[in-house]
Amino acid sequence: MIESEGKRLFRYAWFRWVRRVLPVLVFGLLLTGSLTLRQWRAGDEQFRGQARFNAEVSEIRADIEDGLRHYEHLLRAGEGVLTAAGSALDRAGWQRFVTALDLKNRYPGAAGLCVVLPLDDRERSSFEERQRTHTPGFEIVPDGIRPDYRVITLVAPEGRTTRAAGFDVGTLPAHQAALERSRDTAESILSNRLAAQALGEASADFVLYRALYRDGVRPAGVTERKDALTGWVGVRFNLGAGFKAVADSHPGIDIDIYDGETSDRDRIIYDSIVEEIGRTDISEQTHFSQRINLSMGGRSWLLVANSSRAFDASVIGNESTVIFYAGALFSLLAGLVIYVFQGSRDGALALIEDATANFNRSEARYRRVIDTAVEGYWELDAYGRTIAVNEALCRMLGYRGQDFLGKTPDDFAENPNRGDFTAFFAASSASPRCSFEMMHAYRVNAHTH
Repeated sequence: MIESEGKRLFRYAWFRWVRRVLPVLVFGLLLTGSLTLRQWRAGDEQFRGQARFNAEVSEIRADIEDGLRHYEHLLRAGEGVLTAAGSALDRAGWQRFVTALDLKNRYPGAAGLCVVLPLDDRERSSFEERQRTHTPGFEIVPDGIRPDYRVITLVAPEGRTTRAAGFDVGTLPAHQAALERSRDTAESILSNRLAAQALGEASADFVLYRALYRDGVRPAGVTERKDALTGWVGVRFNLGAGFKAVADSHPGIDIDIYDGETSDRDRIIYDSIVEEIGRTDISEQTHFSQRINLSMGGRSWLLVANSSRAFDASVIGNESTVIFYAGALFSLLAGLVIYVFQGSRDGALALIEDATANFNRSEARYRRVIDTAVEGYWELDAYGRTIAVNEALCRMLGYRGQDFLGKTPDDFAENPNRGDFTAFFAASSASPRCSFEMMHAYRVNAHTH
């Protein structure tokens, strides 16, 4: 009885512990799974977003480089016309040539083409006289005597850019350096930004120069190139207009371009956000960013690309967040269901245990009544075999209790009555209540009961 009660108490304590711990354990496991799935999904979104962003930036870089190559094509076209026409090309002819190029529609950002000729101080007066024949009032500016000059002679399209004609770009150190480098390398070379604005051309940011050589042949060595130099052709262009076309084709990427290899704000030459909304105080955190060094016309530029909020929203959705909250809610509900189920199970077990205990107590009381009765008590199973007797019956027949177990009443009857009980038992199986008398043998005397 003590061992059975101990097991019951242990089982009850175990079930109470499981009821408390299992819901928490299930909730924790499911929540951990939700977090893991969320992290995986977020990582997948980040990976796919980075791949898409890198592809966009690669396209932007290619567009910028293609744009500069288009400007070089303009220079090569001008070189060909100047080589073919020579001194016969005048202001009107240059104007017709540039107009036919349709710069505004075919070359975004291009402000015009110019021709720069080198001369020394001895040639100055005669040069100005020749130019005045087709450009009235032509004179070299700024005024002053210099050993040599780098004079803009032809400018197109005409209009506000015409005032650049006669300007000695050799007085600008950045232009002089770009001209000399183009001459010595036979490559197209960019001036800096301020140099273009110094020409009085507010719509132009940069000038790309290409050296012209005698008979259109590019000599192999630097010395030969200096001797064969006849002038330069230059294209003036506005980066804001040129780069805006690139930025418009990639609306999800914010573009900053710096003149140099560092992102110092005073060296910035293009900012897509400033171009779009006119603000310079923008500093927003983005998911993706990339810095690329560009070599453009002999100059180093730094391209800084950042993803916009619209781009981030398109690739970094709220799917991972939805997964997490859905998983957390499911985990909580699963924990509650288990908690309630465990509570119901514990209650059912408690009811069963109470019913069992009540039954055991009732049986114990019933056994005490039977054992203390003065009448004999004989209990049989469905096959007529003895399963229980009381002490009174044992005294009546003079047997011990274990002598009866498994036997039928016929086993204790006198010879004339043996078999009567078996026949009676078989006949009475259909009747709920019946009575029967028979003679049993006692060790000394026989008694009727």
